[in-house]
Amino acid sequence: MVVQNMISMCRKLFLTVVLSAFSLSAFSNEVSYTYWEELRPNIETIEDPFVHLNVNQLDDLAYVAKYLQISNIAEQSPSEELKKEYAVSKARLEKAGIDIHKLLDLREQITDQRKIMATQANPSILNATHRVPGYITPIDFDGLKVTKFLFVPTAGACIHTPPPPANQMILVDYPQGVEVDSLSTPMWIEGKITTKNSTLDISYVDGESEVSTIYSMDASKVDFY
Repeated sequence: MVVQNMISMCRKLFLTVVLSAFSLSAFSNEVSYTYWEELRPNIETIEDPFVHLNVNQLDDLAYVAKYLQISNIAEQSPSEELKKEYAVSKARLEKAGIDIHKLLDLREQITDQRKIMATQANPSILNATHRVPGYITPIDFDGLKVTKFLFVPTAGACIHTPPPPANQMILVDYPQGVEVDSLSTPMWIEGKITTKNSTLDISYVDGESEVSTIYSMDASKVDFY
C-alpha cells in the first residue's frame, strides 16, 4: 500500500512538472498585441506647468528667457529694446505671482524628458514576440516585393511627412517580401522586437534626410490589417 501511494505521488509530481514546463513554453511563445504608445519608455512624467499660462504670459516668459540666454553669452549683450521688454515682462509675471526661475528650470527638465520619451527604448518589450499594426515605408525591394522597410504608425511617414521619433519606428527585415499597393495600406507585422541604433537615408518628396531608429525586427509574418 505504501509503495502504491509513493508511485501515485511520483506520477502526480511528474505530471505537474510536465504541465508546468508546457505552460512556460507556451507563455514564452505567446504573441503580444502591441501598440505604438507601448514602445515609449515608462518614465515618471513631469506635469507641464506651461499649460496654465495664457498666451501673453508665455510671450513674457519667452522674452525673459531670451534676455537671460543672451546675458550669459560673453560675446553678446542684450539690445536696449530687449532690455525694456525684459523689464516689462518680468514685472508682469511677478505681479501675476509666477515663479519665473522655477518655470525656466522646469522647462529644461521637460525638454530632457521629451527627448528621452522620443529616443529611448522601452526595456519591458524587448526580446519578446509582438504583433504591431502600422504602415510600410519601403527601403529595399526584390522585384515588386518589399523586403526591408521602416514600419511607422502613420501612413506616408518619412516620405510625405517628417519622420516620427526614433522609438516610434521599427526597422524590419522580411526576406520573403510582401507586395503593398499603397503606402496608406494598413498592415500587421509579427516578430521579436530588439533594440538596434540605425541611421538611414530616406528620400522625401522634397529631398533626402537621415532617419534614426532604435528598434528592429526580423519579421516572421507580415500581413494585411
